[in-house]
Amino acid sequence: MKSITFSIFIALYFTFILCGCENSSDHSSDQGIQPSSQIDTRTVDKCSDCPPNTCCCSVELLSDENTIIYMCGTTNAGHCGPLTITGCYTVEGGTEHFPLYPYPPGNRALFCMEKGHAFTIGSPGGLGQPTVKLSCQYNQPFPQYVILQMMSGGPVYTFNVASDCGLTQCN
Repeated sequence: MKSITFSIFIALYFTFILCGCENSSDHSSDQGIQPSSQIDTRTVDKCSDCPPNTCCCSVELLSDENTIIYMCGTTNAGHCGPLTITGCYTVEGGTEHFPLYPYPPGNRALFCMEKGHAFTIGSPGGLGQPTVKLSCQYNQPFPQYVILQMMSGGPVYTFNVASDCGLTQCN
């Protein structure tokens, strides 16, 4: 009798195991993600995350106060523009919002820019007057950079990005 009970127990055990490991449709459905597709709604963690033939840019907080930097015209997701500013390339593209803190690693954020395009950078009201260091030659030796005194609530600065990823303020 014990061997029959044990055999039934083993049979039920394997039945539960086989049913539990079944490939159900909710576990094996194709979500339509292609192996070669890029996810473009994330923050850039390193320069190699930038698309080919773009510039790896950085904004670094130099002052000792928390701030938020907002940008228009980057290669990230979202959309802003087109903005036409005299003396500048057309500003159009993705948007970025970076909270920056006065201690590493929170004092720097990376973003990507297309060569021959422009972007705007500003800081919303009520956050003091932070000083930032801006460069689109972040991954190059001896990068060109610009120091900006951000004004709470404006002005918004606009920069052209050259073919060598150099920056030229155009407003």
